[in-house]
Amino acid sequence: MADRVDIEIYEAELFGFVREAASETVLQKARLAASIAAAIAPRDSGTFAASFEVETSGSTATVTSNDPAGIYKELGTSDTPKHRTMLRALQASAD
Repeated sequence: MADRVDIEIYEAELFGFVREAASETVLQKARLAASIAAAIAPRDSGTFAASFEVETSGSTATVTSNDPAGIYKELGTSDTPKHRTMLRALQASAD
C-alpha cells in the first residue's frame, strides 16, 4: 500500500513567494529596458541616453527619463521625428 503524503500550503506564504519572484522579474525586465533605451537613444548631447532610470513601488517598476525634452524626443514634434526609444526598448526587453 502506498504511503500518503499530505502537503499543507499556506496561502499567504505562497502569495508572498510568488509576489517576490514576480517583483524580481519585473525589476530585471525594467532594468533591461532602461539599458536598451540608453543604448539605442538618439545622441546629440547624450543627455537623453543618460536620462533613463528605473523607479520601483511595491511590485511595480517604471522606466522613466529625467530629460525635460525626453517626451519630445520620444513622441516627436512638428519638426522633429519621433524616435520611440522607450517603446522600442520595452518591446526588445519583452523578447
